[in-house]
Amino acid sequence: MSITAWELKEIQEVRKQHKDVVMQIGTQWGAHEGRRNIIKKVQDGLIGDLWDGRFHRYNGWDTFSGWFTEREKSGDWMLEQAVHEFNLMWWVTQMHPVSCSAVGRSGIIPGRDTTSFYTALLQYGKPLENLVIRYTHTFIEVPDQDGGWGFKIVGSKGDVDLMDATAHLREKPAEGEQTIVGEGPEGDTFEHLGNFFQCVREGTPDKVNCGIENGVGSTVIGLMIRQSVEQKRPVTLEETLADTRRPPVPAA
Repeated sequence: MSITAWELKEIQEVRKQHKDVVMQIGTQWGAHEGRRNIIKKVQDGLIGDLWDGRFHRYNGWDTFSGWFTEREKSGDWMLEQAVHEFNLMWWVTQMHPVSCSAVGRSGIIPGRDTTSFYTALLQYGKPLENLVIRYTHTFIEVPDQDGGWGFKIVGSKGDVDLMDATAHLREKPAEGEQTIVGEGPEGDTFEHLGNFFQCVREGTPDKVNCGIENGVGSTVIGLMIRQSVEQKRPVTLEETLADTRRPPVPAA
């Protein structure tokens, strides 16, 4: 949605002046009705108190090129590819992290100034003060070795796999199953676009799968991680939002 906190604030201000405009921001994963259903169940307490978020995406060496790998244009990988995962984090929590501690390394792959790999710890405030989300994002995988992604949250009563839209309870309930699959049809890019055009035709900007709140929530996480990697220290939400830099983003 944006690559600096200043730009993020500007977009939100413009949005306030044009609330009737249909604005869809966020991954096509939001078009999966089963995923929407299981996340709602988690928010309603299905897996209890949220404890441990386990997120990762492992890419092969030199997977992308062009503007993606130019930090001043993409904002670095935390503000490009990784925001898809951050969209899921926001979707579940509906909260910004209160702090972030991250470490990473750039300059591993020749000819680019983006971060080659990094790991972040995100902490939340009440009522999610027990939740810590771990996220690792790399572009250094060895060919033909296991990479891929995984997005799971473990809670006091069970866990949820956000990509499979499936929850597993610690104990079998008196009624129902121990494994709960999200209800509803699958959806991806085609359905996501269909939702957008339907909202345009019907004039219902509040019915988009992923509105501006999703974009803001995921972007804030990316900004916090990047700032922590840049400054080599933990950062708070307030510190990140106080950053006044404007695009393009200078080299770290």
